[in-house]
Amino acid sequence: MSYLNIFSESDAVSYDLLLKKRPNSINIHTALSNHTGIVHVVEGGSIRGIYEFMSPHFKNIFHPVERNMSEMETVNCITAKQLFRILNFDAYDTWVLDVEGAEETILQVISLVLCNSRMRM
Repeated sequence: MSYLNIFSESDAVSYDLLLKKRPNSINIHTALSNHTGIVHVVEGGSIRGIYEFMSPHFKNIFHPVERNMSEMETVNCITAKQLFRILNFDAYDTWVLDVEGAEETILQVISLVLCNSRMRM
């Protein structure tokens, strides 16, 4: 049984590592969410991530210094449905989604229907 790995990474440093560690996978430098647009990636501090997706409490703990968004790296943000459309996928057997707590947000815009033992969109 063969399978295909698809990785989406918003952080440029992590994306470069992903290309080295997973050369046989489809690797995409983008963010996933329930909407499209441009988001800002926070670098430095103990935790890197998408600034717009961080709660105020999280920002206060891990990024207490006010950030100038014009100096942050930006990355395109797409929905999971758009990702699968771009890749021309209409079905998949297994989808593992790990986006550090934002899974529900991403799943809000994708409909999953079980059909013939395969997940379909």
